[in-house]
Amino acid sequence: MAQITESASVLADLFTRWDAQGDRYGDVLCGSAYARNGETWRNVITFFVPQKRGAGAQDLRVDYGDLLIIRESIAIADLKAILRELVEHGRLVISHRPNVELTVSTQASMIRRHGSQSTPGQRIDTGYSTYEYIFQTTGTQSLQLPSGPVYGPAAPLYPYAHAAIQDLLRVRIINQGASELFALAPDYRGRVQDIGISSSTVTVRAEVDEDSRVIGKVYHEDFQGRVSHFDLIFREHVATFEAAATPRRMMVALLSRDSGEIIDDWVYDPHLGATSGVIFETPEENWDTLIQSGESDILEFKSKPNALSIAIAISAFANTRGGRVLIGVTDEAEVDGCDPPKVADTITRAVDAHCDPKPVFTTTTVMIREKPIVVVTVPDGPEKPYSVREKGIYIRSGATRRRATRAEVDGMYRPRAPMVVP
Repeated sequence: MAQITESASVLADLFTRWDAQGDRYGDVLCGSAYARNGETWRNVITFFVPQKRGAGAQDLRVDYGDLLIIRESIAIADLKAILRELVEHGRLVISHRPNVELTVSTQASMIRRHGSQSTPGQRIDTGYSTYEYIFQTTGTQSLQLPSGPVYGPAAPLYPYAHAAIQDLLRVRIINQGASELFALAPDYRGRVQDIGISSSTVTVRAEVDEDSRVIGKVYHEDFQGRVSHFDLIFREHVATFEAAATPRRMMVALLSRDSGEIIDDWVYDPHLGATSGVIFETPEENWDTLIQSGESDILEFKSKPNALSIAIAISAFANTRGGRVLIGVTDEAEVDGCDPPKVADTITRAVDAHCDPKPVFTTTTVMIREKPIVVVTVPDGPEKPYSVREKGIYIRSGATRRRATRAEVDGMYRPRAPMVVP
């Protein structure tokens, strides 16, 4: 009984957050995957994400026989009734879907908050600061998903069930083999869009509701360890402050002027891995000069990012003395440009999939001849050797990369003073 009471309290907290965003929310996107075990349908994963008002429908229904994947919009009032029924009576009943017996519980400690920056722990990237309410399922027998490929005459082919679920529902599955259920409460009042960094100023661009009375707070730390704090006032979604040096790490937070509540936070710290949304506003002529000088032991060009190739390039720089990869530049030093968000996602996935351990790197965007270029900066790695699964250990040698020799690999284990990427 105490468990139901605490779950009801957390549910009330979720509803309060939804109500506070009522004028910004439209319908709720409900995604589910169900597996049929014998004659019984079981929940694989179900989630609820309120959509920004005006967002288009994203309905989908794919039937693989013993695996059913559904994505559709429902009214938020109907969803509240569904969740009350679930918590109080252990039944997940959603129209046009199998009814599922599902005992769940949740506690305040199972609420997670994510800023608008995508992080590895997020199941769904909403693009906004979001509270995630996790419901723990209990007393559920282990799930039996279809084995081998899943396919159908009117359905796409996938090598296994979880691949179909993750792709079609655009969700990350955390616990394979267990039933998962969670609800999100995105904060659509505002978000940090990107940060422009030059040698003397930082420009913060934010998506901010005109009536939300949002202010900004900044923590800025330079490479000498000096800390500065700044208050930001946004005018036409832009705020700028003068910084004495390029930041080593920085945090920007958007706050409600009225309540003091945090709306979004954004962190720049190369030691945490890739940082999206950073634009280094270096004079174009400096980048042009660098590109025209050609590839070197600390510089590599790539027209398009191939996952395995970029993993090798990043690990090779980390194993040597660091360097940069310019994506959107051909081997002949021609600037073609690229799609920065897509490139940044490809790089992160490539490193996650192929590198062990994962090297530290950052991705930033620069404009050259009115074309966006992604600059991947890789420092000298502190955890050498970095290997590429199924390929081996690579180093940078002049303007190329090659596999490390046994003696070179042995040398990587010896301590030495770090070198800084110029």
